[in-house]
Amino acid sequence: MSQDKELTQDEINALMDQTAIGDLADMPEFLNLPDGAHRCKASFGAKSLNGNLAFTIDLEVIETLELATPDKDQPAAAGDKVTIIYGSNNEFGQGSYKAIINSIMEQQGVDIHSEEYLKAPISSLIAELQNIEGNFVTKQVQSKKDKDRKYTNLVAVTFGDYTATSAAPEVEPAPAAEEAPAPSTVPKLGGLKIGVK
Repeated sequence: MSQDKELTQDEINALMDQTAIGDLADMPEFLNLPDGAHRCKASFGAKSLNGNLAFTIDLEVIETLELATPDKDQPAAAGDKVTIIYGSNNEFGQGSYKAIINSIMEQQGVDIHSEEYLKAPISSLIAELQNIEGNFVTKQVQSKKDKDRKYTNLVAVTFGDYTATSAAPEVEPAPAAEEAPAPSTVPKLGGLKIGVK
C-alpha cells in the first residue's frame, strides 16, 4: 500500500515561492436560501457526518418563485447552490428526510405504504431522483450550536406549475361519479416501478 510522500522543507519553500496570494481560493460562502419557494434542480446523496451516515439534498436555484418576506429578502440568484443535510443518528433527521422522500415519491404515483417500497434500499430510490426539477419551499432555522448561524430547511416539494400562496386557491368541482378523474399533470420519474398505484 503506497503512502503519500511527505514534502521536504526545500519543496515547501519552492511551492511558497511559486504560489501567489491571488492563486489561492476564496473562502466558500455559506449560502442560505431566503424563506420562500424556489424552482430548483435537486440531487440526492449521502455523506459521513461525525462518524454517522447523513443524507444530503443538493439544490441549485433556477429561480425564486415567492418570498415569505419580500420587503426584507432578495430572491436567490439563478445558480445559487445549497446542501441540506439530514443526520441519521436521531429520529428528527431521519423523519424529516423520510417525509421529503415520501412526498416526492407519492407525487410520482408511488404507493409509499407498499411493502415493496418500504423495503426498497434508499440508494435505489434516490437513483430515480437525480437532477429532478421542482418547487422547493424553504425556511431558515437557527443553529443549536452557533447562534450566529442559520441553515436552510426544506419544508415541502411540489412539481408542475407553482401557485403563490397569497393567491386565492382555485377550487375545481368534484367530478361526477361516472366521470374518470383527469390525468395527473405531475411529471413522472422515468423507470420507477416500486409500488406504483
